[in-house]
Amino acid sequence: MDKVNKQIYMGIILIALGVVMSGGMNMGPVGIVFIGVGAYFFIAGMAKQKKKQSEEKKAD
Repeated sequence: MDKVNKQIYMGIILIALGVVMSGGMNMGPVGIVFIGVGAYFFIAGMAKQKKKQSEEKKAD
């Protein structure tokens, strides 16, 4: 698994933990922080993946 996929999966896991913490465990502020950090990792990973795909397309 490459670095980009790891970053996207890490974002998904952090978002899921944030949802569980804010909803099920009544840890609202901590859950919201996890959702925010997870969203950042997810968006950054998707941007890197898009850049990587466009570079591969130009190389072809």
